[in-house]
Amino acid sequence: MKKTAYYDSPWGTGAVAESEEGVVKVILPKKTKQEAKAAILTDVPDAVFVKSLPAAKLLSLYFNGKKTDFSSFHLDPSAATPKQKKVWAETRKIPSGETRTYGHIAEKTGLRPRAVGQALKANHTPIIVPCHRVVAAKGLGGYNLGMMWKKRLLRLEH
Repeated sequence: MKKTAYYDSPWGTGAVAESEEGVVKVILPKKTKQEAKAAILTDVPDAVFVKSLPAAKLLSLYFNGKKTDFSSFHLDPSAATPKQKKVWAETRKIPSGETRTYGHIAEKTGLRPRAVGQALKANHTPIIVPCHRVVAAKGLGGYNLGMMWKKRLLRLEH
C-alpha cells in the first residue's frame, strides 16, 4: 500500500506517493485534481489517498515560493538501480537556486555524462531529487518533464 496525498500550487494540483520505505512518486502540478489523480494512479495503481503527508505539505510550500529542505525525505530504494541511486544522491546535494552540469555529476559519481542523463530521466521524484538543477555545459539541456517546467522551477528557486 502506498499512501498518496495531493498538494496545491499556483499552477494546479500535484500528488505525492510514499511507501513505508520512502517517497515513491511525485507528480508535478496539473490543472485539475482529476488529472493529478490519473497521473499518479498510472504509476502507483495501489495508491491509497490520505488527507495529508509531510512531503505533500512541503511540496505545497515549495511551489508557493517558500524555502524548503527535502533532505530528510527518504526515497523508496526499490524503484532505482545502483547507478540511479548514486546519481540521485549526488543531485540531492545541489542547493536550491544553484545548478551543476551533467559533467560535474558524472565526475562526482564516476559515471559518464550520458549515464547521468539517463539516471535523471528515470527520476520518479522531481523536486525531492532536483533533476531540474542539472544543466548542460552549454545551456539548460533537456528535461524529461518538459523545458517549461525546468525553466519554471529554476526561476522559482532564484
